[in-house]
Amino acid sequence: MIRNRLAELLSERSLKITRVAKDTGISRNTITSTAQNDSKMIQLETINTLCKYLAVTPNEFFQFIPIDLEFHVITNPIQKLRIITDEFPLTISDVDISLDLYIDCFSERNKQTFELEGVLSDVSEVDGMLIATISIKFRSEDEKIEFKKIEKMIPVGFHTSLFRTITGKIEESITNGIYDLNIESLNDSISGMMIEYESELDFVYYPLPF
Repeated sequence: MIRNRLAELLSERSLKITRVAKDTGISRNTITSTAQNDSKMIQLETINTLCKYLAVTPNEFFQFIPIDLEFHVITNPIQKLRIITDEFPLTISDVDISLDLYIDCFSERNKQTFELEGVLSDVSEVDGMLIATISIKFRSEDEKIEFKKIEKMIPVGFHTSLFRTITGKIEESITNGIYDLNIESLNDSISGMMIEYESELDFVYYPLPF
């Protein structure tokens, strides 16, 4: 995996994105997406400009570890879901949501697959916002122990990117599973749901820093 260290470099220098955009001529959107490692591709000219501005080499700008992780989420068919929308704040009950999370780990020529399961452990309301808590656990204690060895090889700087990847896939899968029920009244109410995580993965934080 490769990530850039722009967020850390800006923090170390107490630089704000607005200032960097003004000084370099790079758009705020480009700097923001780069700092968040949201861009699949960064233009060489952008890298060159940022390296010169920050007085770092490309080797200092990027961070690499010889591991690739791929995440796959499958939400099991949602059997029960009832959202009450005729009163405020919204209420939710009779929920049964579970999912399978598969992590493929590629290192050199080896591939390992780890299986985890997620279940909806709690749904609550805070200021009219629905908060669904997903508990994520390894199916096998042996796999958990083995994966912890891999986690120790992953620098903390990568955790935010991995966190966004995992949670994004989980939320997309759950949302699609809910919409598959074809319940018309969900369109407005489900868009306001926040998902939190309790997880055995170190790089999935609880609660989410939303």
